[in-house]
Amino acid sequence: MIIGKQHRNKPLISLTDGKHVGEVKDFFLDPQLKQLSAVFTGKEGLLSRKTFAVARGSIKVLGIDVWLVGGPDVVVNVDTLEGNDDFIKFDDVRGREIATEGGSKIAVVDDVLFDADGKVLGFALSKVLVPGPLSERKAIHRDAISSCGGEKIPMVAVMNQAESLVIPGLEPA
Repeated sequence: MIIGKQHRNKPLISLTDGKHVGEVKDFFLDPQLKQLSAVFTGKEGLLSRKTFAVARGSIKVLGIDVWLVGGPDVVVNVDTLEGNDDFIKFDDVRGREIATEGGSKIAVVDDVLFDADGKVLGFALSKVLVPGPLSERKAIHRDAISSCGGEKIPMVAVMNQAESLVIPGLEPA
């Protein structure tokens, strides 16, 4: 399992020539928060700031120490990536509240949990307000989320799924 903040500032290395092409600064997710869409590598320019990223398809290995990409030319202006208007930067999700379908606050999103293919498995939690499995695991499975929310709108979780679904790799000992 890949824990987002543990991979911040990991180098992006080209498989073809070993060149360092950038670093993982943040993650762009799809609108449903189910899949890694691209990796944010930073911004450049004084007046006309451009945002740069590497598309998920160009990332070949999400490694422990480095991430391997297809070649030295994979870092591109995010505006050139297909679907970029719908990308959600994970920094915009971090801190988002999660509530029950009835509106009771459950927790706050702290981090994203990926598998080796970039699929979002779930979210690490902070400020867990309910006792039980969620407060013990401090994580919620992506399948328990029925609505992704938005700016100032909490994510919504189906509570029985939130308590019963376990993220692979976070099974109780």
